[in-house]
Amino acid sequence: MLTAYHALGDWLTGKPRTTTLPEGDVPLEVISPSWEPHVRDRAANRAGYACCVLDALRTRLRRRDVYPPASSRWGDPRAELLAPDAWEDQREALCDELALDTDPAAVLAQLTATLDAAWMTDTHTVFAQTLIPGTQRDSLYTLDGLLANQTLIRPEMVSTDTAGSSEIVFALARTLGYRWAPRLADLPDQRL
Repeated sequence: MLTAYHALGDWLTGKPRTTTLPEGDVPLEVISPSWEPHVRDRAANRAGYACCVLDALRTRLRRRDVYPPASSRWGDPRAELLAPDAWEDQREALCDELALDTDPAAVLAQLTATLDAAWMTDTHTVFAQTLIPGTQRDSLYTLDGLLANQTLIRPEMVSTDTAGSSEIVFALARTLGYRWAPRLADLPDQRL
């Protein structure tokens, strides 16, 4: 890709009025199938080739496959790291300043445990638990659970199955600031 970029620069400075070149004069491996009809037509088209090369450069910059020198945004992120010898010399002092263990496996294990605990708390917290007889509509029990909620979870939308739907519960949920969203079976046959 970089050879194509330099070849494009040579073309634009060395032959600025030339709109086509023989295909052997420029590197063609940068041309993707989508650019093929715009670049190649028995010769390399300058406008198509320029767009193709610049598109390939942009893609590789975003993927961090190439790095322009002295660029804070697109530069090599590894260039800011300490050299391996310097890191080994300063490792303990830096880890002490950051209050980190010098063993990366221990740090990763601690971070993994914290992340797992947060994920489990956020996704699997029970805010109410009530045994409901099969003959009762569960919507009133769901509202009761929301009102007795003693966790930090404040749902905005509550979803139940068909047994959880009734006009009264829709009105009560709206009044309490909840969005009631039951999954209604046979919705076309329902009458509200």
